[in-house]
Amino acid sequence: MAMNWLACLVPALALSAFASPARAQATESSPMLTAGLSAGVMRFRSGLQREVLSGALQYRPTSWLTVGAAPTAVRVAPAGGAAYAGVGDLPVTVGVSKPLAGAPAFSLGAGLVASLPVGNRSNDIGSREVGWAMDLAAGFAPRDRFLFYGSVSRDLAGARGGGAILSVRYTSLGADAALGLSGRFTATASLAADAARSDSLAPLVRTAGVGFTLRLVRDLQLIVDGGLGVNQDSPRWLLSIGVGTAYSGLSPVGLNNPGQRLKTTFGRGPAKLKSDLRAKRGS
Repeated sequence: MAMNWLACLVPALALSAFASPARAQATESSPMLTAGLSAGVMRFRSGLQREVLSGALQYRPTSWLTVGAAPTAVRVAPAGGAAYAGVGDLPVTVGVSKPLAGAPAFSLGAGLVASLPVGNRSNDIGSREVGWAMDLAAGFAPRDRFLFYGSVSRDLAGARGGGAILSVRYTSLGADAALGLSGRFTATASLAADAARSDSLAPLVRTAGVGFTLRLVRDLQLIVDGGLGVNQDSPRWLLSIGVGTAYSGLSPVGLNNPGQRLKTTFGRGPAKLKSDLRAKRGS
């Protein structure tokens, strides 16, 4: 199943080709309309595996405002049990970002995420209510081609899934670094950690990852991220691959840093929580 979804990355090349020319007084490096596709696999210590295929469509009417949506398909394969799949809830995002003048360069960003309950409810992948989250981020570039990035995310309200488990509101932190080795290739590293949650019995996921971004042609890029869990509640390993001019995620803040992409490829909310809890109980 994972290989079939990875093969679906090919149509994103055509999708991005149509999206990239949609410019209205935008620079060559900042198209107004962008699109992309990401596929990911997450495997827990219990043997449970989670696979995700996620798209992204973003509209940037100005240099500081981004509006987007990221439809997602999910497949969960419990250890020793029957796999189930379905369409996930639809995240819609609004984000603002602002570079601050000075040397070294700084930038600030904030994003609001609304998760619309359109997913499959019969197998607990979808939810019954709208979920809300807020992301804040800051970037720091001490020199050309080198970037530090820090972010904090907070679930403001969770939705109740199709089963008996309520979504947990998490506060998560991310720290990332990117080094441009050439005009086409950028190496990345990241740390991501759930710092607090509304239910003390819920898992705290913490991962470390590395990856790279390769510019293929014009705005079209290939992006690969891998990660390992650093505590018992975390997945054993994660892998995500994306292609396009935009990348799947639930927040427009930090979509170009590896930690945020790695986290948002697999989503937040009822489906992610249930998979994490099942993995923890099975371990």
